[in-house]
Amino acid sequence: MIRVGDFGPKTPAVEVVRDEVPVRLKDSSTGRLQPFHAGADLDDSAGHLVIARGTPLGDPKILCMDWLVEGVRGRLTR
Repeated sequence: MIRVGDFGPKTPAVEVVRDEVPVRLKDSSTGRLQPFHAGADLDDSAGHLVIARGTPLGDPKILCMDWLVEGVRGRLTR
């Protein structure tokens, strides 16, 4: 789900930085690195718990989000 394009001119020229990016992408795609996780319980706009604190959010969970977080007013179109 995450893709990185070319490094821009503001990317540090230090090879360690440029070498680490593909490693972290691979770790993320294999599940070894979980960059997205719930730091607190998340409720939807109706007050129902949808993600418990500490739950990792992998691609399937992120791609299936069909709710608004508590405090957000509006409607989702389907």
